[in-house]
Amino acid sequence: MEMQVRMPAFGPKTEKGTLTEWLVKEGQQVRAGDALAELEADKQAHTLSAPLDGVIAELTVEDVPCEVAVGAVLCVIRVGE
Repeated sequence: MEMQVRMPAFGPKTEKGTLTEWLVKEGQQVRAGDALAELEADKQAHTLSAPLDGVIAELTVEDVPCEVAVGAVLCVIRVGE
């Protein structure tokens, strides 16, 4: 099974944010709560955390820093292997 991790909305009017740094690599094992990436939205820095245990199957945004729309897929985590 795979789960898409999407750009969150950090406020009701947030439409996009900036992915400033990946903290993981494809193929890396992660646990729920591990930091995946650094984001910036509404002039504030945020850390994107893994929602579940698994393996980073794909980083869909590779060129950072990169502006990303809220709801866009940032990465895919494969679970149950």
